[in-house]
Amino acid sequence: MNFQTSAYKKTEKGVGTNYEKKKYSCIDHAGDVRGQTGIMEKSLRGFIKMSDLQETFYCDFSHPAIEEIAKKIAGEDTDRRKITEATFKYVRNNVRFGCDLVKVKASETLTKGYGACWNKALLLTALLRCNGIPARMGYNLVKKEFMKPALGEGYETLHDTEKHCFTLVDLSDEWVAVDATLDPRTYEKFYAPTGVTWGIEWNAQDSMHLYTENI
Repeated sequence: MNFQTSAYKKTEKGVGTNYEKKKYSCIDHAGDVRGQTGIMEKSLRGFIKMSDLQETFYCDFSHPAIEEIAKKIAGEDTDRRKITEATFKYVRNNVRFGCDLVKVKASETLTKGYGACWNKALLLTALLRCNGIPARMGYNLVKKEFMKPALGEGYETLHDTEKHCFTLVDLSDEWVAVDATLDPRTYEKFYAPTGVTWGIEWNAQDSMHLYTENI
């Protein structure tokens, strides 16, 4: 599955629309390998595509299990930021970091209770879309050393660079990167002891990224 695309920032000039090339990439039609590649950037304002809210084969948010969890998370709240924060914490804490295939539905990851970065990013995207919050998957290219704490010397078997996935969510007309990949137990056992300068908490405002020393 090839995720690569360029990222752009939308700027308005007259009646036309121009795109200023920016720094990182996104995946359109979250997890749907049959979809077309999209364009996005973390600070892009006022640019939401229909695909940021739609269901796909892999982003199957009408599945009963997805709907049930999304409804419980939102409750009676209508604040987009609060719902996003609660959804992020649910995926981060309740779905363990582990290896799985790319072509896995969001509902399957929820049922399994574990997933790689792409699985957890897709599940977070599906839960947010289920509550009417625009979301999509994005990625950064990272050096293979980002997996050394989890794999030990096994990280040497990886490519020199890998694609690390996270979720992009629209909050108050601003796209923010949110990364629910590492559950607290995995972070505390494998990553915190190495002295990494980043954590797994999100302030519900700014973009957050893991593995920053390897981006």
